[in-house]
Amino acid sequence: MQIMKDYEIHTETMVLLPCFDRYANLHTIVIEEQSYFLVAMPPKKVIDASCRYYGSSYEGRLEGIKRVMGISKKAPIAISAELSIFFFPLESPNNHSCVWLSHTHIEEIRPLDNRNTVILFTNGQAFTVPVPKGQIETKILRTAQYRHLLKNRIEVGKRQHHVYQLQKEDVQFVYDPVKQAYHIKKHE
Repeated sequence: MQIMKDYEIHTETMVLLPCFDRYANLHTIVIEEQSYFLVAMPPKKVIDASCRYYGSSYEGRLEGIKRVMGISKKAPIAISAELSIFFFPLESPNNHSCVWLSHTHIEEIRPLDNRNTVILFTNGQAFTVPVPKGQIETKILRTAQYRHLLKNRIEVGKRQHHVYQLQKEDVQFVYDPVKQAYHIKKHE
């Protein structure tokens, strides 16, 4: 299996699985639409590195969802809202056993039994996780709601055009070196 030193999540990334090497180092098995490989980083670090690649951090994205939805535990992460890359954890991201799934790539979920669920992906692959179907449904719906709210905020931002026009006054903007700030001086 190919081993990579680092990795950034992109639109074809489907799953991040925790995996220990023979020296008990936590790594990540990355499953993409057409391939899979090992990354020599824990899944949470792959998430953080990917958030940083797209201009934020894991902590920054957590703060974002907390402000938008009030969620701070087991929260979905917008790796890149612009590219619609949203991942959600199946358990606490602080657990070494945490699996991360791409919201975009999930086609269907089916219960295998009371404790296990089969996830069917858009490319036809299937994957079984040790999580009840109801818990996964909640995570999928929460992620969908978060995507929806972010999309609406972006659309509202695109529609709002604020034009500020200065009043036609005889003013001057003067720098005060003592206060290290500007003030407005009106000419009368």
